[in-house]
Amino acid sequence: MFVADLTFENNSPRLEKYTMLDSPDKERIEKNWTSIVWNDRVVAMYSLHPLVLADVDGGSRFKQLNHSSHMYSNEWNELLGSLRGSTPLVDMMVGKLGIFHSHIVVDKKRNYCHYWVKMNDDLRVTHVSDPFTFENA
Repeated sequence: MFVADLTFENNSPRLEKYTMLDSPDKERIEKNWTSIVWNDRVVAMYSLHPLVLADVDGGSRFKQLNHSSHMYSNEWNELLGSLRGSTPLVDMMVGKLGIFHSHIVVDKKRNYCHYWVKMNDDLRVTHVSDPFTFENA
């Protein structure tokens, strides 16, 4: 994943100060990062469980967070471990909200399920919606 500052000069976009973020576990799942502002820093979320963040403001170093407060039921462990980012997280009055997805393969075709995911300010998942799909996607 590349992170850059986007500026405009004479109505033409220009990328400045770009940094390449390597995968924290050398996977090829690179299109599913979720960007957020957390603790007044721009970070990229690689996974929900375990919670893996890259400090974009500070370079490409990864910080894996395994707070004891981020323990979930076995059912949620499995679900949250399979979810990947789809949208940037939106700040709410309390916590953050975003859409994440997982997929299953049926007849050699990937089928995507999406979920609304709400987190508290410490990025602990507090709510997950029932799955939904987009028609003709």
